[in-house]
Amino acid sequence: MVKIKWLGHAAILIDGSKKLLIDPYIKGNPVAKVDIDEIIVDYILVTHGHPDHIGDTVYLAKKKNVPVLAIFEITAYLQSKGINEIVPMNIGGRKNFDFGWVKMVPAVHSSSIMEDGRIIYAGSPAGFVINIDGKTIYVAGDTALFKDMELIGELLKPEIAVLPIGDNFTMNTEEAIHAARLLNVRRIIPVHYNTWDIITVDMDIFKRKCNEHGVEPIILEVNEEYEL
Repeated sequence: MVKIKWLGHAAILIDGSKKLLIDPYIKGNPVAKVDIDEIIVDYILVTHGHPDHIGDTVYLAKKKNVPVLAIFEITAYLQSKGINEIVPMNIGGRKNFDFGWVKMVPAVHSSSIMEDGRIIYAGSPAGFVINIDGKTIYVAGDTALFKDMELIGELLKPEIAVLPIGDNFTMNTEEAIHAARLLNVRRIIPVHYNTWDIITVDMDIFKRKCNEHGVEPIILEVNEEYEL
């Protein structure tokens, strides 16, 4: 049994034989409703360095003593913060784990870490295709729509996609629906919306547009789970 829980904004917890926490932005997240110290996690995955995604990675990695999967530059940054349980990856790479495998795929966005008034280069933004307990999930991270999503669908065959829909910083609702077609998935879990006014989405319209195009929108409340 594999469940996907939305923790608010772009933070999700994939719960199967292992617990995978992706983009753990919790403490400063205005919509998060979980006590960060109560989160149980086996692996942390980070799509890129922006503060609403790398979030509380340093805090959680130290407190929980769990490995962090991220692009090489982010893992190097984490090492500089005293975190040695790291799994450096790069775009196109795949690694096997005790729960299945993870492949790092491209995202069309930017990536940097903001610290003490400085902007630190954080490598390329990424998404993940995660195979856990036989279920395959595409977590896009922050991204625009891009044609190579078709290759992700063709080669990796995800059965569900976690996609940003908030526009302004990422693709919008119509583009997320088009992404589902490129990926050949019929279920979307939307993220990265309604956290702030600048990424406001009318979810009734999104739901209607999904239904018009044969896509099932899995619209979760914060802390709600969806079972695959």
